[in-house]
Amino acid sequence: MDFHAYTTIRDACKRSSGVDVPVDENFYRVAFADAVEMGSGQFIAQLQTEQEWERAKRPYYNVWPAIVPMLTRLSLEIDSALVQLPLPALCVRLPKQHNLLTFDWKGKEVQVRCLMAGEFNEGRAISVLIDVGETMGDGEIGIPVYTYRNFPRQGNLTVEQSIAGLRHDGYAEVGVQVPESLIMDCVRLCCTLCLLENDPSVIETGCARQGPSQVRANWR
Repeated sequence: MDFHAYTTIRDACKRSSGVDVPVDENFYRVAFADAVEMGSGQFIAQLQTEQEWERAKRPYYNVWPAIVPMLTRLSLEIDSALVQLPLPALCVRLPKQHNLLTFDWKGKEVQVRCLMAGEFNEGRAISVLIDVGETMGDGEIGIPVYTYRNFPRQGNLTVEQSIAGLRHDGYAEVGVQVPESLIMDCVRLCCTLCLLENDPSVIETGCARQGPSQVRANWR
């Protein structure tokens, strides 16, 4: 089965310019400076997450269609502070075929392709980026645009309460509008994967060679 791949800001810059952009501190130093100038805390968080992901050799989880309903329907009435990322950044790749996380946008079926989660606000929250294939720019060289939610990790809130209280900013009204119920399913999926990371009956880990060495986990 084929799975979607997550595109980082660095990937998009490389594709746009046609020139290899190395994974080094200089690229991210310049990118962080741009994000600070823009005054975008979320852009800074995205860059931090992507940098950690690249440093870890771009690990990912493949989630197969059959497991999605179970993982998104679990009631998570547990302490939200227990949700810990199993990797420096959690990349969840969804299948290109039989993908259940889809919605209609102006008469066209749109898939949730990937999710990327990383620590935010000094570990007090987890930022979840949702990729639906939206880009800013032209065609194949566009910069990816992600829908996001920041999931608070607080001892006085259950996971369900944290999810129910998620808010979005004004930028969420621009471009493709992902249904709120689907966004909640995506966040719940990330939380569940974090909690089940050590369950050998559900997860199978391995190593794949596709460009850089990648650790992968297949959820069936």
